[in-house]
Formats: sequence, C-alpha cells, structure tokens
Amino acid sequence: MAPRLRRFVTHLSLALVCAAAVAGCAAQQRPGLQVLSVESAARNQVLLIQVTNPERRSIRLQRLAFTFASSDHSSRGEVQFSRDIAAGGAVIVEVPVEFGGHGPFTLKGQLTALMDRIERTYPVQASVPGEPGGAAQP
Repeated sequence: MAPRLRRFVTHLSLALVCAAAVAGCAAQQRPGLQVLSVESAARNQVLLIQVTNPERRSIRLQRLAFTFASSDHSSRGEVQFSRDIAAGGAVIVEVPVEFGGHGPFTLKGQLTALMDRIERTYPVQASVPGEPGGAAQP
C-alpha cells in the first residue's frame, strides 16, 4: 500500500506544479496600445502611440507589424523599435502611416517585445482619433 500512496503523492505533486505553471502563464497581461494623436509629416502622417506595460517586469519593444485601415482603404507596415518600458510604465512611439479613404480609422497588428530574454508577440488594436492631421490642429 505504501508504494501506491507514494505514487499518488508524486502524481498529485506533479499535477499541482503543472497547474501553477499554467496559471502563471495565464496571468500574463499584454501591453496596451493607445493612439494619442495624428501628426502631419513631410510625406505621410505619423501616429503618436502610447504603449503601456502592465507587467511587473520591464519589456523591450522590438517591432510593430500593423494594418492601418478605414472602411474603404487599408495599408500595411512595420516599425522597428529598441525601447525599454519599465514595469507599469509607458512610452510614446511614432508610427508613420499612409492615410486613404474616410474614417473612422483603426490600427491592428502584432507587437513584439522581449521580456526576460524571451520574445513575445501580442495582438494589439486601437482606434485612431480624427482625420489626417485633424487631431493635431486646434
């Protein structure tokens, strides 16, 4: 009977360790993305985007692959970053986009960041305020 009890305790311990690992992964939060404004640049428009880090550890932004779209136009792009965001902090980044069509506009994509030397990809989405250059005007 003792070997059977020992096997049961071993299996139960293993199950608890697996459950704790899964719970730790599920508790991971993804960075937030918010478009603050639309600025006019020489050839294109530039979105000023705030990226927040809800985690308890710092992350390093690497890239944003995105689709910028309205109901009748879309464009794709990718921006490379090398920015650290402290735990609970935020940074503002510039993302050049090509406007076309008529609003409302949305930005959807995949944000790639390093946390604890592990590359992670997060789905992100944000609505874009105003028309091209509209958010920057008084």
